Amino acid sequence: MKTVHKFPIDLSFGDVFDVECVKVVHFGPDPRGDLSVWAIVDQEDGEEMEKRTFVVHGTGHPILPASRHRASCVHGAFVWHLFERVR
Repeated sequence: MKTVHKFPIDLSFGDVFDVECVKVVHFGPDPRGDLSVWAIVDQEDGEEMEKRTFVVHGTGHPILPASRHRASCVHGAFVWHLFERVR
């Protein structure tokens, strides 16, 4: 069965994190204002779930090579950009 899960992002621990999922569907602040990623997780149907590595960059920061833009959001006074590392 497919479900959507929320994965909070804590930028104080760095901007790189892993998520095991089928697809990211949203990136932005949750109702409490915490930056998060929402992703589809399939625990039963056997659809290919992958461990994906994401990087959050601020506007004007260098983008790591071999990465694809997945989403951007406004969070407070900043605009954050979510990139997936391509293997």
